[in-house]
Amino acid sequence: MTQQHLIVDVETVLNPEIPYTGEERAGALPAAPHHKIVVLGSLLLEGAALDYRPVGYRLDLDERVGVARFDAVLSAHDVQLVTFAGRGFDVPVIAARALHYGIPLDRLYSGRRGSDLRNRYDDAHVDLMDELCERGAGPRPRLDAVARLIGFPGKTGVSGGDVARLVAEGRVEEVATYCLEDLVTEAAVFLRWKRLTGELDAAGYGRAAHALDVFTLDEPRLGNLYRAVNWSRFHDVELSAGEAGSLAAQVCAR
Repeated sequence: MTQQHLIVDVETVLNPEIPYTGEERAGALPAAPHHKIVVLGSLLLEGAALDYRPVGYRLDLDERVGVARFDAVLSAHDVQLVTFAGRGFDVPVIAARALHYGIPLDRLYSGRRGSDLRNRYDDAHVDLMDELCERGAGPRPRLDAVARLIGFPGKTGVSGGDVARLVAEGRVEEVATYCLEDLVTEAAVFLRWKRLTGELDAAGYGRAAHALDVFTLDEPRLGNLYRAVNWSRFHDVELSAGEAGSLAAQVCAR
């Protein structure tokens, strides 16, 4: 059965209509109402018979359109939502902007059992950061650090701290490219997480890694990212005991 996974990432600037005065906890990001979305990015992965491949992406620079599309895509495809720190940032910001525009997020707030996007323990939303810190039991990792574990470079020149400056300079397309790089990086972490949990065997992971490699190579916006990835590290994974035994049995049978 084919499954679809929607990887979502937002890039934001502070909302001038609701000035941030620093009353929140020191060192924390301003709460969701203090943000406006500059780019709402989404990358769709399709998985069938243990094959995962990117089928397309979208970078919405119109905030209102992007927020409306977010719920429409979730509702139309009933996809699994995938984020990195999305429970604590991306989703609350999208919800705050929907509140601002009066856009209903029917799918997000449906609360259907087995597909509850807001339930921390429901697989309808996989927050990779949450998974990799045992849902808060350990320190929260940054995407940049996790990416480097698997051969991806993390940041390739632009970081979240540069977004406001780039927007002020009229360089929104560079922010969009940065968002797309993060989406592909999150897709890579998602595939490696699927391998970590045993949901992808070595052969399935190999096919998925190859598909993401080709997608990144073919996308002109991703040239800098492609050249910075250690693809050998990303492609190579260890066989489990069961997989190694099966391979040995196949060799002996020849």
